[in-house]
Amino acid sequence: MISHQIKIKTYLKEKGGASADDLCKFLEVTPSTLSRQMGHCRDWVIRLGAARSTRYYAVRKILRNEHRWPIYRILENGEMVEGGILTSLYPNHWHFKASKALSLFNKKEFSMGIYPGLPWFLENMRPQGFLGRSFVKQYASQLRIGADSRLWSSEELLFALLSHGVDCQGNLIVGEEAATIYQSQRQNPKPLPSLESRTLLYPDLAQSVLLGNSVGSSAGGEQQKFTATLSASSGVRHVIVKFSAPLDTHAGRRWADLLLCEHLASKVLHENHIPAAQTEIIEAGGRLFLESTRFDRSGHHGRMGLYSCLPFDAAYYGDLDHWRSFADRIEPDQWLSMQDTRCLRLLHAFGTMIGNNDMHFGNISFLQEDSGRLRLAPSYDMLPMLYAPSTTGEIIERDFSVIPPPPSGYEIWNRALPIAKSFWERVQANPLISHSFREKIADNAQKLKRQ
Repeated sequence: MISHQIKIKTYLKEKGGASADDLCKFLEVTPSTLSRQMGHCRDWVIRLGAARSTRYYAVRKILRNEHRWPIYRILENGEMVEGGILTSLYPNHWHFKASKALSLFNKKEFSMGIYPGLPWFLENMRPQGFLGRSFVKQYASQLRIGADSRLWSSEELLFALLSHGVDCQGNLIVGEEAATIYQSQRQNPKPLPSLESRTLLYPDLAQSVLLGNSVGSSAGGEQQKFTATLSASSGVRHVIVKFSAPLDTHAGRRWADLLLCEHLASKVLHENHIPAAQTEIIEAGGRLFLESTRFDRSGHHGRMGLYSCLPFDAAYYGDLDHWRSFADRIEPDQWLSMQDTRCLRLLHAFGTMIGNNDMHFGNISFLQEDSGRLRLAPSYDMLPMLYAPSTTGEIIERDFSVIPPPPSGYEIWNRALPIAKSFWERVQANPLISHSFREKIADNAQKLKRQ
């Protein structure tokens, strides 16, 4: 009978999941014999499903000869609770047994909790963008993994999260080691810099991150930035801070104009009852800083789930086209409320009208509340990227034009039109915007009026 167990292990390693019928045919045994043999394999086999849909998988020991890791969620009050159990399977699959709040992600083709790679919501924690490269530069050699996090295997990403995934965006923590570090930080909080110190603090943090140091937690996006936690009279403020190059350079002045545009876009969206990041402008140390209050943090240690739509759409739909079509796709599956999908369509129209040619899926996200309910995160990274300098710092002047939507999109388009006009008028009237940029965008509001 031991030979049967060896054959079962070999078969499952090669085939991945297998049904009871598959295994009975392969072993040439009866279901009752298979059931008895599976009783001896419980240490390295997991059984999923019930009755005729039952499937068996062999666990795969990888990092530190382990195959199972706890996933924790940090609640809005800072409490750490169970989120689920992650298990590595043969040949390259993963199983996620979710707690109630995360069970909605085991949906559609993932209804049994089986994923072809790391579950997409853990892929969401992969270091990326400007801060991700700083993280990799600081820790990759220590972890003995590659210098480009985009090329990390699932095992390499998991390895990084187990030891250094304490302060990723969102509210998930993977493994006991990172969870212990979080609990220690919560019980022994460090003194926080004050809000009043920003004019001295921010230039120093900008210099540090430009030198390759990892400053704060991970956050996506290519624009140079850092994160910080500040003490204010109203409580603790968690922020993401973008910053320009020195203002006495052409690229620095242009990025300052664009960060001001992002600030004004957030203000005009707020005024029209569209959720957007709370932002503030600070000029210090010869740079301009755009401070955005984080919406995935609460109080001193509290967090909220935050999931980029980039890995989400890749996992469930695989289209990655544009926001309006994405809203159409997810609405029938009721991931979000109809109010949220309507808001997403409006943001796509607004972004089109303000020259945001960088509305990729990493720039929209879901928030998940403690109850597990999803809602559209406030708008962020909403600015006229049409006018952004090249990666070499060169200013390439591009003409602004707007292509109207198909007839089905005109209702939302007409709702966004006055908001976009207001945005351009405010940019034109703002004294902090450079004269050359005001000249460049002088006709943009008029171009919208001719639509």
